[in-house]
Amino acid sequence: MKSLQPIYGDVLVVHGGGWVHKPIRWWTDSIVDHAAACTGGGLVVDARPWYGVKRHSLKKWESEQWIVLRPDVDFVMPQIKAGMNWLKSQEGKGYDWTCILGFPLANPNIQNPQRWVCSEFVRGWYLSMGISIVERTPLSFTSPQTVLSSLRFTIADHNLTDPQLLSFIQEPILPTFKRQPSRY
Repeated sequence: MKSLQPIYGDVLVVHGGGWVHKPIRWWTDSIVDHAAACTGGGLVVDARPWYGVKRHSLKKWESEQWIVLRPDVDFVMPQIKAGMNWLKSQEGKGYDWTCILGFPLANPNIQNPQRWVCSEFVRGWYLSMGISIVERTPLSFTSPQTVLSSLRFTIADHNLTDPQLLSFIQEPILPTFKRQPSRY
């Protein structure tokens, strides 16, 4: 099993094997079903069903298929400080089930500002540092696929074994592993 080694600012996207992962991929038309903010030191902060926003060890994700995305940004200390303060201010907030309902209803206005889903949480983290990772998409329409497809990231590492997932990251027309924006 390959060990995760992301640094501050990286984003972990996951293709999970649990019962909740398949419906999320179907619902959001994604090949991945989770996104988490990497803070360095083996920790992530993310929003998960039933748990809300929590800081925890990367070890939870090591048994899943994962991709580490690295931003095209050289963070400066004020950005890091703003991002860490924002993450701390969001810990303990709930999971946004109403946002999940917004996907099939195609309604970007179904969102609770005190709750998050994983991918909009990651996007909010970047916005707190003054960086937009997705353009022209409502915050509540940010899916894990949207994060994976952001042109602001390259693939730094992965442990993919599924041929379909491998084909996604090995497209010969995109040799630097840059992704095109998804439909969300």
